[in-house]
Amino acid sequence: AFSLRRAMRLILAAAICSCGGVGAFLLCGPATKAPAALRATGDDAVLGGAVGVAIVAANRLLLAGELPAPAQSRADLLSVFACCFLILDGLSRREVETKIADKVPLSASTRGKGLSAALCPRRRDLVDWAATTLLESLPDAATVFIWAATPLGASGASGTLARIGALGDESKVDVENAPTIRTALEQSAPTYIPDLQALPARVEFPFLPRNTQAALLVPWTTTTTSDDAQEATGLVVIAADRRRPFSPRDQLWATQIAERLADLL
Repeated sequence: AFSLRRAMRLILAAAICSCGGVGAFLLCGPATKAPAALRATGDDAVLGGAVGVAIVAANRLLLAGELPAPAQSRADLLSVFACCFLILDGLSRREVETKIADKVPLSASTRGKGLSAALCPRRRDLVDWAATTLLESLPDAATVFIWAATPLGASGASGTLARIGALGDESKVDVENAPTIRTALEQSAPTYIPDLQALPARVEFPFLPRNTQAALLVPWTTTTTSDDAQEATGLVVIAADRRRPFSPRDQLWATQIAERLADLL
């Protein structure tokens, strides 16, 4: 019995040393210079760490008492820490790809373009340019809605300035019953809603298709001539037909277009 226990101990010690050598190679080995068959991957590191934890557990259960308890506990603790570090390193090196949500056909009442008749020809062309640019340059944009909170210039045009793409049932914005829109105007900061259907705030956007998947609200501002203070003048709302569609780069691009529109108006 003693010889069998000693043999098992030697086998487990050899296995632990082997896992330690593989772990050192996976952690410190030059993966870029190693042959393709020997290059370490995240899955290899996770597998090596899991095997190491299993061997330490087997050593603890089968060979308990071979070493003094304090020494055995310290050795097992260090081994478990090393294996856990190997597992975490492997998980950090794994390539994780975010699944892109599928596109959803929007239940739009109609599709087309509508521009405010109160705009002068120059401002109408500017609003048309901004709406068309956003719709065509953002791959997942399905609707662009431009709205003015205050009258513009001598024409006094306000309210809905442009609608393009998949249109909703309404053409007006009820700011009093839309706290999300009101907050965006008050803070003069973009508001991104990556999953609109998951929020009660979806009822605040009757001017968008009912099953709009995501929305980006970009306030556009004008600079007053008195104190150069910026105040929210209007809002650009971009709707999408898939969840989580707009990257930070898309949001920055939409903000730049909105600011350019405000400067030109």
